[in-house]
Amino acid sequence: MKKLLLVAALLSLGSGCVHREIVAFADHETKPLTALQVSVNRSYLVTSSREYVFYSCSEQGDKLTCKRLCGGSNDVVCPEASASAGGYATNIR
Repeated sequence: MKKLLLVAALLSLGSGCVHREIVAFADHETKPLTALQVSVNRSYLVTSSREYVFYSCSEQGDKLTCKRLCGGSNDVVCPEASASAGGYATNIR
């Protein structure tokens, strides 16, 4: 029974939810390009984090193909903030 409770506790710490919200977007005046800004919130049992991601999107007919400009595998880091029971931290300077 103790092992089952331990496994359940560990799984609950690793599970969470992700919420993405478009903060702003703007079309280029002369080219088929769109700038997109997205807020990504990740919530877990005892911690949470927020990342502000920038995309450059190109229009191809009725499709919008977006390229991430920061974070992920890019050299440029997106603005981030994280919170836990111990406090709050950010990479914004």
